[in-house]
Amino acid sequence: MRLNLHDMKNGLENILLSESLILGWETKGTDTILYMEFFLTNLHNNFVDFDTKLEYGCYKIGKIIFVNTRNIEGLEIETLLPKWYKELGEYQEVFEINSFFLLDTKIEFISDEVIIALNFDDFIVNIENSAKFSLDI
Repeated sequence: MRLNLHDMKNGLENILLSESLILGWETKGTDTILYMEFFLTNLHNNFVDFDTKLEYGCYKIGKIIFVNTRNIEGLEIETLLPKWYKELGEYQEVFEINSFFLLDTKIEFISDEVIIALNFDDFIVNIENSAKFSLDI
């Protein structure tokens, strides 16, 4: 699934970023990739039923790719790849997003620990079809 986030009608409204998790990040050339665990509403195409006794909601891993990123604030190191906990069967959360602001070509993610701000030309969301990223980590 590939969504241009400038077009809010393409499904972003069915991803609750304010309940999503940042799992890591990296810079590739002029692009910045945030590895995410997205909280999906029941209206999202990738939503699946979940056990309400064991889980808070439907979470799916994915990426936000910021194209031609400029002025990155809040990320102290260039790369922090997602860390998989085999015994838990999930990724370690780095930041939980409490709120976010999107204004044209700038986005801010606000967590209890940090405010991450990026300026960019465009950005795209990719939802993974598996439980793990295809990374060599």
